[in-house]
Amino acid sequence: MPSISIVGAFVDGECRGIAQAKEHHGKYIYYLTLYSDNPVEEQVEFKVYFEAKKEVAEVVEKVKFNQISKLGLFTEPFIWHLNGNEKVEENTGIIEFDGNFLSQNQPNPFVDETNIKFGIARGGKTTLTISNVHGQLIKTLLSKTLEEGEYFLTWNGTDNSGQKVVQGVYYYTLKTEDFVDSKKLIIVKVDD
Repeated sequence: MPSISIVGAFVDGECRGIAQAKEHHGKYIYYLTLYSDNPVEEQVEFKVYFEAKKEVAEVVEKVKFNQISKLGLFTEPFIWHLNGNEKVEENTGIIEFDGNFLSQNQPNPFVDETNIKFGIARGGKTTLTISNVHGQLIKTLLSKTLEEGEYFLTWNGTDNSGQKVVQGVYYYTLKTEDFVDSKKLIIVKVDD
């Protein structure tokens, strides 16, 4: 396993994509799919997570968001540095990672269903809910006691009564005893 096990892409502090290392011909690569509400003005920043050390570091290089583009190839990789260091393994300026996170749903926007990944650092009562733009509860995806760890849920775009919701913007919120985070998701309908 590489020293860096997870890479996240952020715009203004919001996680827009996360990827785990994949081995390819003896090297480790990361595939990220990002989305943007305003691709002309947004800048993407990267953070890397060191599994063995439970630490996160920021990548010095930042890129402008570009629709339908690739950043890096096997023959011309995108090379990054942590806080100005030449080696990505060096950890100057690394901050502690407490294990709590809520990832951006994938895919987003979505038509039929979307996947949500999250992690909790300490076991306890955990809820994951979907609300509309007015803050009204639409769906309770999860409400129970969980052990610490990473979890993965799928939402099929229905409300608590089992009815399909209308297309638009919704928010999903993760709450634990010591962590709260929300992210935006978008449902689109395809005409038959």
